[in-house]
Amino acid sequence: MDGKQERYRISDGASCRTISVGVGPETGGVRIIGGSISSQLTRPRKEYAVVELFVLRIDSGIDGACEDILSSRLNVARVQSDGRTVSIDFVPYELADGSQLAVHYESIASDGGTGHDGTGLESTVTLSLDGRPTDRRLRHLFMDVLTAGSEDLVFTAPPTFDVSRYADGYTAEQMQLGEPVYFKGLIMGSRFPANKNDAVAFEQLGLAYVPDGFTADGVAARLDYRTAMPLEDCRDNPWTSWKSVAVASSATDMEGLRGDFWRYLEGIVVPPVLKLQYNSWFEAFLAIDRGRFLGACEQMARIGEKYGMPKLDTYVLDDGWNTYNDQEFTGIHEADSGTEANRSGFWEFNTKFPGGMPALGERMSSDGRNLGLWFGPQGGYVYEGTFSKFLRSRGNGEVNEDTPLGDVIDANEGRYLRKLKPWLLGMQREGRLAYWKLDGFATAPCLAPDHQHYCEPDAYVTQQWERWIDIFEAMREQNPDIFINATSYVPCSPWMLQWVNSIWLQNCDDREQPGDAAGEAVDQAITGRDRIYARNTFEGGIQLPLTHYYNHEPIYGHAEETPYSDAGFARYLLVNAMRGTTIWELHLSADRLTDPQWRSLASVLRFVRDHFATLKTSRMFVCADGVGKFGDALLPNTISAKAMNAGYGFWCDNARTGESHERLVLVRNPSAITLEVALPSGVAGAEQLVVVYNSADQAVVGSFFEAGSKLVLPPSDCVLLANHHMELDL
Repeated sequence: MDGKQERYRISDGASCRTISVGVGPETGGVRIIGGSISSQLTRPRKEYAVVELFVLRIDSGIDGACEDILSSRLNVARVQSDGRTVSIDFVPYELADGSQLAVHYESIASDGGTGHDGTGLESTVTLSLDGRPTDRRLRHLFMDVLTAGSEDLVFTAPPTFDVSRYADGYTAEQMQLGEPVYFKGLIMGSRFPANKNDAVAFEQLGLAYVPDGFTADGVAARLDYRTAMPLEDCRDNPWTSWKSVAVASSATDMEGLRGDFWRYLEGIVVPPVLKLQYNSWFEAFLAIDRGRFLGACEQMARIGEKYGMPKLDTYVLDDGWNTYNDQEFTGIHEADSGTEANRSGFWEFNTKFPGGMPALGERMSSDGRNLGLWFGPQGGYVYEGTFSKFLRSRGNGEVNEDTPLGDVIDANEGRYLRKLKPWLLGMQREGRLAYWKLDGFATAPCLAPDHQHYCEPDAYVTQQWERWIDIFEAMREQNPDIFINATSYVPCSPWMLQWVNSIWLQNCDDREQPGDAAGEAVDQAITGRDRIYARNTFEGGIQLPLTHYYNHEPIYGHAEETPYSDAGFARYLLVNAMRGTTIWELHLSADRLTDPQWRSLASVLRFVRDHFATLKTSRMFVCADGVGKFGDALLPNTISAKAMNAGYGFWCDNARTGESHERLVLVRNPSAITLEVALPSGVAGAEQLVVVYNSADQAVVGSFFEAGSKLVLPPSDCVLLANHHMELDL
């Protein structure tokens, strides 16, 4: 390069990357000597230095120590760029054992940033191995080590987040995997949903230098792919990393950046579709059988039609169909698992369901109903300890002995997953399934060295999700319309939505009814569930759009004895509607509902069906001073539940859909005293709102609520406001 410096620039009109290449001052070789990522949408333009395009952290071969291969320390062999793509081939790096690692870097500017319906800058590293054999492993890949002043950092997942006792030992760190990082004007992350993305003090990266001009109060983006991949895996088949992402935004505040991030997601995720369905779990728990399931489905459909309830999409058979029985470990449990011992040595339908999946799928199809199925990757929640040992005895799985739940099936074990994938696809085909409830992945990593998986905790988590993504893709290839609900022990990562439709809240039990909540039992259930939404949103900083949460509501079946009043049941359903959830799984027993409850159910489901384009934009707010506006600074642990006592709610606005503008606002008083509350700035909007529903005073329905006014809410009262008149039969 004869001492000259070349500067390469790629841009999509919103996001811009520059890379400078020149003669390195130390070696005289051609090196990466600078770079940046900038947002063209902010005024003034925000530009951030990228001190390393990537860092490969590899075993050094000495007592577990690692060596870092820095993009800035590799010699450049060739650079190609056309203004939208830049690709760099580096001179192969020789490891201490004589093996040669070839590194190729590529960054592509897509069709635009969030303001231009595109996906910003996406970058990858490709590795290939040559030369002598090596036992070295890749431990970490950091992409786009970007530096910024602390004043430019808007959001990184808080490390202080604490999860509840119902998480079964599933840690806050696992729950927060795959969260984005927000800087003013810029959103960063990885398309891999279990990446560890955060912003930290530069020294926490553990690199051997501090960049020039970096101040003590600065931060660095850490997009950390954690693995234990043997470099030998790259010898014959080059390995390409997941895409790192940098998306420009015009926003410099939390609310605006989150809104732009959600808009970005719309271009890459499985689109939210409203799923109305029945689930058998609270009908009889494990004691469900074919006759009772079919009868419950028929009753729900027949009575629902009588009340004008929208037709349900799917009828879901929950746990109770598998043969957990065996003579050595579990014994015979007829009510839960049929009369016979397991014959296949794997998952199989029990004698309570004659003919198994083919017969059940055929019957549901002849009845004109779609079938959905529960499946528990780690063995369910009752017989998982003995069933896991049974699978191990047959050579079809291994036991994870490292979980707080005790012994479970190792949900990342190679032999188990190789047998499981075709089995799941066979069930999907035979049952003509429209829905999977995949319930219970690895609560904690399994560290057994003789199992077919990585044995380091972080690497185990990465490998588990890469293997399960392969299964999700196969399911969707077989049926593009399959609805995949990934429930317990799944990161609440927005990027997981590239494969699944919904994710369980994680931080709670099937039912939430805290003893310190006010009101009757149904009001306590509302408050309990919404405390989890508040904790995840305001304490954990979870950036998953609320519409993609699976929240296990509503529950009112024979197996749950707590009675709900008619008025309370109406409130319960309406609040769930305003959470915006894409999946309504009715854990109901049809003959338990009263006439008014059936009318409320039918009315709310019609409301959800007709207004889902608005409801799917749902956001949560609290009315307490200083924390009420959606997107305000995150709260310390346990504070959100207290803040809710000043009034809280959900608001939805379809302004970007191109349809007739609709704004819906629900405000609720969870306390035992009357509250006078003002809606937070930005929630009510500037337009006049109409009272559509008031659980304490229906006489005010149809009256107007002026911007800046206050609402008087008696205990447990909830009020629904809209920017137009509508009727709800509650």
